[in-house]
Amino acid sequence: SETDKEFIREMYPGSAVANKVTFYVDHDYQGTSCELEPGQYDVGQLPAWNDRFSSMKIPPGLEVIVYEHSEFK
Repeated sequence: SETDKEFIREMYPGSAVANKVTFYVDHDYQGTSCELEPGQYDVGQLPAWNDRFSSMKIPPGLEVIVYEHSEFK
């Protein structure tokens, strides 16, 4: 929660709570990458990345749902 994140920031100054998912073009977290904050993103919003994601890093506490087609289908 945001309250927990703020508490961690106060207790551990200089540390960051990761809240972005990083997508990579190549396997094993290689190649061009794109970071996205929590939200809903349709293929139309990221046309350059359509059918290009190969791997992703998801911070603890976040969940990613990936759809094959636009309009969340």
